[in-house]
Amino acid sequence: FWEEGVDVLVIILGANDLNHEAPALDVVQRLHRLWRLYERRGARVILVTVGGGKPGSQTDWPEFEKQRLLTNKMLLRDEGAVDCDMLLRRVWSESWENDWHLTEEGYMAVGDLLAEALAVRLRASSTPLPICGGDD
Repeated sequence: FWEEGVDVLVIILGANDLNHEAPALDVVQRLHRLWRLYERRGARVILVTVGGGKPGSQTDWPEFEKQRLLTNKMLLRDEGAVDCDMLLRRVWSESWENDWHLTEEGYMAVGDLLAEALAVRLRASSTPLPICGGDD
């Protein structure tokens, strides 16, 4: 991965698997396999938990929500993942295009919040990252 210029990899996956009725344990095992693959290639890997839909829409998909919460519980406990629900709670309700998707501004806001969470996590890490500048 170093020759590809990747030092940190953020994995945000799992919702579609859960939508297709994959059990939480299967999703977590897939994410673990990806984690190990990229760590072996030299990247620092950070998982983000599986995001839900627009606040209030969770009752529309009870089995999905049950498996999503179980998946996230395992990821937060075992991997110390970034909590996507915490990020989404900080986004305005107008940032949702529908029950599942954010507006362009909403995605930008979540990206900013995720960047803040990653910066805190990476600063707390014992191994410094190389500093990448724009026009150095």
